[in-house]
Amino acid sequence: MKFFKLLLVLLLAFTMLGVVGCEDDDDQTSTGLYLVDPFEEGGETINGLDWAVIGSMDNSFKDNDVSYIYVLPLYDSIWDEPYPFLQDISLTIGGEEITLEMFSDSEFYSIPLWVGAVTMTTGATFTYNLSVTEVNGTSHSYSANLASVYPTTTFNWPDTIVQGGAVEVSWTLPQNNQYQLANCTSYDFYYENDDEYEKELVNSIRSYTFPANCVDDFGVGTEYDYCIDQINQTTNGRFLVVSGYSNYMEYYKKGAPSHIERVERFKRILNLK
Repeated sequence: MKFFKLLLVLLLAFTMLGVVGCEDDDDQTSTGLYLVDPFEEGGETINGLDWAVIGSMDNSFKDNDVSYIYVLPLYDSIWDEPYPFLQDISLTIGGEEITLEMFSDSEFYSIPLWVGAVTMTTGATFTYNLSVTEVNGTSHSYSANLASVYPTTTFNWPDTIVQGGAVEVSWTLPQNNQYQLANCTSYDFYYENDDEYEKELVNSIRSYTFPANCVDDFGVGTEYDYCIDQINQTTNGRFLVVSGYSNYMEYYKKGAPSHIERVERFKRILNLK
């Protein structure tokens, strides 16, 4: 159960609450995402935040203005509640009511996560209004304003890679977003091995080279997932709102990412183990 709890916790901690440093790293910013370990004592409530709304836009969409919307609680107690977790939940973005569905990937995936979709003009500011009514009848309302993230207009991935070699990528953006991040993961599902690499980039750069051997090579059948993420975020009181866009390339693996794979991408961003 701890693993599946982690799958959702990894979505939550984009709040700019601290400093992430990296010595001898010219591409590293001096301040940025606050990396939270929810299993540390006192970390379960994620600095007292109650709910998060995360818009995940990525290059699996033909229309870059479409975002998946993930709504999830950040307080630990709801994970121990039996279904149904709430009497009611509603979300509007820019005045538009978002259709939300309870997401379950399998019979044992029972952590609260609501999923929807919305079309938003990139770079425009939207008001997010979330209302929830708990099973005991207590109601809560949250509101925050956030600019939708700018997606890349072009992105250049190599057609093939050399296992263990450096990977150079470049892209263009209409304007800077708050954050850019690079992450890479190697997988060997047969032996259940994996390795990951993460780095926060200066938000104005438009090219990056993943270092050679930045992740482990597990031999024949190793799958590699490279990604450059664009992130905007804001908090208002106990409410977190995030807009993100991911340019990814998967080598030796076919198909668009599932919801769980999108969640795993946030795990890599947050460097949660």
